[in-house]
Amino acid sequence: VLAHELALRQRVRAGLEELGAIIYGDNGPSVGVLSFNLPGLDSPELAYILDDKYGVCLRGGLHCSPRAHLALGTVKTGTVRVSPGPFNTEAEIDELLAALKEIARMER
Repeated sequence: VLAHELALRQRVRAGLEELGAIIYGDNGPSVGVLSFNLPGLDSPELAYILDDKYGVCLRGGLHCSPRAHLALGTVKTGTVRVSPGPFNTEAEIDELLAALKEIARMER
């Protein structure tokens, strides 16, 4: 299970890097939440677009942690969180990344 989650997280991270996303708090191989922003997009708006248009449910905003966002410098924008788990698949990660790529292209 750990190897699967690590592989999915690395797949997300690599795809986000390719898109030019800003990734927060990623300090090596770990599982759980990965926070990011796409430059020029408000995090709650991005989460809404992903849900409404693509059926991908992520959370955007301050995540009940405004002090953490003060430290990160994201208190005005928040972040989007993705959390690959044991029941997610590579195909689902690829769908998320394809949606983000399309959204980023539309915003430019």
